[in-house]
Parts: sequence; C-alpha cells; structure tokens
Amino acid sequence: MVNSNNKSLPYSTFSFSFIKAYSILLRPYLMFISGLAGLLGLCLSEEKLSMMYIPPFIAFFFTYGFGQALTDSFQTDTDAISSPYRPLVRGEITPSQVFRVSLVGLLLCILVLMYYNVHIFAVGTLGALGLIAYTPFKKRWWGGPWWNSWIVALLVILGKMVFVKDFSLIYNVQLLYACLAIFFAYSVFVLIGYLKDISADEATGYITLPVKFGWNVTVITGIVHFALALFFGILLIFTSTQISFSYMPIQFTVILILVFTSGLFYIYSHIQLFTMHNEKRAYSPIIFTVRCFLLLTVSIILSFNFILLTPLIIFYLLFEISMYYRPEKTQV
Repeated sequence: MVNSNNKSLPYSTFSFSFIKAYSILLRPYLMFISGLAGLLGLCLSEEKLSMMYIPPFIAFFFTYGFGQALTDSFQTDTDAISSPYRPLVRGEITPSQVFRVSLVGLLLCILVLMYYNVHIFAVGTLGALGLIAYTPFKKRWWGGPWWNSWIVALLVILGKMVFVKDFSLIYNVQLLYACLAIFFAYSVFVLIGYLKDISADEATGYITLPVKFGWNVTVITGIVHFALALFFGILLIFTSTQISFSYMPIQFTVILILVFTSGLFYIYSHIQLFTMHNEKRAYSPIIFTVRCFLLLTVSIILSFNFILLTPLIIFYLLFEISMYYRPEKTQV
C-alpha cells in the first residue's frame, strides 16, 4: 500500500513514523486512569512514601496505553467507521505490529512490578489475558463495560501487592471497597463511551448496551454505577485511619470538596446526555466521566496519603493539558 507521498505503508516497527502513529493509539490523555488506580493500591499498602513509589507508578501509568492499543488491534472493523483518523484504520501500521508491541509493553510493565514482588507475574498476566479477550465481550451487551472494569480494578490489587508480599495481608475490606469503587467508576466511562460508537457498533455487529437497549437505558445504568462508585469510595475514605474531621478538618474538607466536585461533574455530564441524544457530540460528557473518575480516585488516595496533594494537583492539570491536545477533538 502506498500513501499520497509515495511512502511505503505500513511503517517499519522500528521507525520514528511507527512510534508517532502508535502513540496515537496509546491515548496518553487516558493513561492517568491507570496511573491513579495503581497509585491507590500503592497507598493501601501503607508503605511510607518514598522514591520507591516512582517506578511502579510509571509502570501503572503506561499499562492503560498499552492495553488500549492492544484491544485496538482487534477492533479495526468498528474503528473504521467511528475513528477513521486512527493509524490502524489508515493502514499506517498493522494489527499484528500493534499487538506485538503492546504485548511487549505490558510485559515490561509487569516486569517492573515483579522487581518488587514476583507473585505479581500471575496476577499481571491474568490482566493481560483479560485485555486480549476483551473484544468478544464488547460484542455482547452484558459483557463489555464490566469486563473492561475488572481489569482496571485489578490494578488496585497489583498496586497493593507491590509492597505487601504476604498474601494474608493483601486482601481486606479496604481493598474490597477500593476495587469496587474503581470498578464502578470506570464502568461509567466505558458505558457512556459506547454512546459515541452506536452507529459503528450496530453496523459491525457489536451488540453493546446502547445498541441493545438504547441511549436512555445506558445513561440510567451509568447513574446506578456512579452511585455505587460514590458509595464504596466514601466508605473507603471513612475507613482510613490517616484522616478524620476531628483531627484534620482542613484535609478532610479538601477531600469532601473533591468528592462533591466529582458528583457535580457527573450530574453536569448527564444533563448533557439526556438533552442531546447525539453520538457525535457525546465526547463532551464522556470527558466529564473521566474527570469524575480521576477526582473521586484522587480524593480516596488523599485520605490515605494527604502529602500527595501537590503532586496530584499537578498530575490532574497534566491530564487536562493532554486532553486538550488530543489528536481528534471529537474522540476520547
């Protein structure tokens, strides 16, 4: 295949052109999701904050990008309709290239985590296999959002395993609440994200929840999921022994403001959804569901390690900057 500039396609895997094209599939503006999910697990371990947090945090940050690219290699049919700007659809890179590079990237992330705890290999591999199996579940209305969400929630477990090597100390009620909060918060993003692809999914045989039951049912399902995310998130915040209104009123107030803001963003996104019914404009409320996820997760992290306030403010601002400069404004 040859493009208009007479350059051979697809690009070589080791070329700069490939790296540039592949980076679009990584969706850097969404890697903040996995970064925070992993960081929450790290904080649940109650390991004293140090430079040792940085390598696993970076590994968690990139897992989302490699995971998204990996699943893209199986979904060129629907992406050809809904996301024609993507390099895979344009033929600039191939599904086999993307699959191999993404799998290597995920394995490197697992290896970084294994430096701290070798038992992470089994759990991390389970997550990678889950990503490979995602597309068949996406084609079924009962599978997609929840299959995707358990993989993201798994990052919390991996995060805690980094510093906690005794299996008897890994699983407790805090970890359960954390996984459930992340699971339901992320499933909201996936559910609402499907709204922008209704026509493409319908044309290619993906029977997602919006295709099967329509726009309003999907939005209402999202509301239930966000309510559950808030419920478990707030439960987790109140189980933290690091913070209380009696002894740390300023910190506690900051956390509650973040939770409240997350809820306001969610309400705003759903006012948009109920009034627009337009998949081409769905990107705006979808962005707000990402903001809801990040702010809720930040509030939980701060309840366990408030010293991270300044780094997390910077982290969130970087998310907004990267979101602003994403390559296609109508896509998330």
